[in-house]
Amino acid sequence: MHYDLSLYPEWRESQTLFSIFIPTYNRARLLNRALESCSHQTFRDFEVMVVDDGSTDDTISILKKWVNKAVFRLRWLKKENGGKPRAYNVALEQVRGYFLVVLDCDDCLVENALGCFKHHWEEIPNDRKPFFPEWKV
Repeated sequence: MHYDLSLYPEWRESQTLFSIFIPTYNRARLLNRALESCSHQTFRDFEVMVVDDGSTDDTISILKKWVNKAVFRLRWLKKENGGKPRAYNVALEQVRGYFLVVLDCDDCLVENALGCFKHHWEEIPNDRKPFFPEWKV
């Protein structure tokens, strides 16, 4: 895929355009739905980062199945339970995307969500983009 790099000044070739971050804790029964919605995205330049905050349910087996069947880049980390804010911090250290999309386990994306985000970002005039805050790790 080729992008007008002037639209993404911090983006490097080794990165993906979007990182979808899904924090989870004992939500195995809901995780499939969120991951399934990622698999239906029409815009494909994204990764999914799941941070398991010490789940004691079936979350790990769900994630292992998804690693084998995912049609997108999927990475997951299990950490000791420390709460959602700590899961965010772990994800921010690991994600590779220029844009971050946060998706809770009980959420799902419509199939053109990432494509819409990209389209609307590109519609903003380049001279206006510096007025949008950047997140930095």
